[in-house]
Amino acid sequence: MKKVRSAKKSLIRYFFILLIITLLCLILYGVYSIWTFEQQMIFSNQASLDVYFNNLVYILEDLTLFNQKVYSDDTDFSILSSRADTIPDPQKLVMEYNLRNSIQNRVPDTGAIYIFNKSKSVNFYWYGSNFIGGTVNKASIELMNRIRERLISADQNELMRWQVYSDDSTELLMNAYRLRDMYVCSIIDLNAFINTHTTNTETSEYVFFTNDRILTNIDFTTNEGITL
Repeated sequence: MKKVRSAKKSLIRYFFILLIITLLCLILYGVYSIWTFEQQMIFSNQASLDVYFNNLVYILEDLTLFNQKVYSDDTDFSILSSRADTIPDPQKLVMEYNLRNSIQNRVPDTGAIYIFNKSKSVNFYWYGSNFIGGTVNKASIELMNRIRERLISADQNELMRWQVYSDDSTELLMNAYRLRDMYVCSIIDLNAFINTHTTNTETSEYVFFTNDRILTNIDFTTNEGITL
């Protein structure tokens, strides 16, 4: 009887030992699975961020090059900058037509290019399909007029570089070049850029901010308690 009881105790002891080992293995496997998943998420998020960042840099560089080319090399832009108010209408229309074609071919889906002068005798722009809703309406026309007024009053050191322009809930990046009284301004709608380039990303949130202010995705940063 003692041997039977001893055997039972041994079996029970071995059973609990195996159970503990099994539980430890399951715990270790669970921890490893969580760690692996987190590493995959980090890698995926980093890859998404790299693509996102590279897309933005490409667009900004392309628009900067376009501005520089118009400012430095475009004959029509140069002539209009010196005598847009006196040039014969037929010749002026041809020049504006050429400039319109050039900006239509370079506008990104979340951007716009605006060409104008101080007297407003030259004043036209082209939107991308997602720029501030993608449609020309009263609100968008008024926005472009405010941008024009802002740039005309800007100092030279505010031009030829990307700067933030805020208008109610609209956050824009702008880069304007001025030749005499003619301006070429490239614009990016930051909210549209986020919405367009993150529609398939479920694990990441993107925020644009300056040294002193959060520009986009404010609801997310507020809910997460993120501050500058």
